[in-house]
Amino acid sequence: MGRAAAAVAMLALSAVGAGARAQNPPAREPQPEPAIVAGVFVDTAGKPIAHGVLSVVGESLRVVTDSQGRFRLAVPPGPKLLAARALGYQPLVLTISLEPGQSTIRQVRLQVAGVPLPEMTVVGQRYVPARLAGFVERRQRGLGLFLDRDSIEKRPRSEMSDLFVGRAGIRVFQDPYDPTKRHVLFTRCEEMSFGPGAGGAHTGNRIGVYIDGSRLPGSSSSDAASNLALINSADVEAIEVYRGPSELPDEFMTDNCAAIVIWTRAGPR
Repeated sequence: MGRAAAAVAMLALSAVGAGARAQNPPAREPQPEPAIVAGVFVDTAGKPIAHGVLSVVGESLRVVTDSQGRFRLAVPPGPKLLAARALGYQPLVLTISLEPGQSTIRQVRLQVAGVPLPEMTVVGQRYVPARLAGFVERRQRGLGLFLDRDSIEKRPRSEMSDLFVGRAGIRVFQDPYDPTKRHVLFTRCEEMSFGPGAGGAHTGNRIGVYIDGSRLPGSSSSDAASNLALINSADVEAIEVYRGPSELPDEFMTDNCAAIVIWTRAGPR
């Protein structure tokens, strides 16, 4: 009986100790106070730019400017790259380095992505701006996939990448690590990257994304997915898609294997 009582007592003490540990978990390391970046997007004339996007490169943090071009974004302290983008403007990358709790105010000045040209005559039932003359000419050559406003409106979509689902030579899939990204890959470029003689190199899978003739930063499928996620298809007038080097025109050749060229409805302002 004495041994049994001692065993019961030890079990009770163990249970009490375990309960105390459960109620008092190890303390977590305190997280540093975020820094604050605030300011306004403006064009070269000083006019505010609404609906611009400021994001932290390599992270999911981003903010959209209001109707007055203003923004406020909490970011982790330390050195960061910020990407500023707005439809019709050239993208800009900023470098900051802030201490915990520190704030900074920035005026982000963006340049238009091209030179506005006068309107031209009618094609079909829709007026086509002169800046889309190249789109019309390249479509007549028959190399590539071309979507005008009518075909964009007819296709059910919730994201830009939906416009490419089911297209020949294009594969669209969800990023397994980032639910905000959907990758657009090109069959011919994948064959060049991993086919015989490629040596496992990824250089053949470089994708250029252009808005109103200006190339956006990055060339990987992840970069392309991030760029496409920032674009609302309702703001798009036309799209050119070149699915491999044999389709690429000289204007978008550079070091690309494929290219997605987006023309906005407003165009450069």
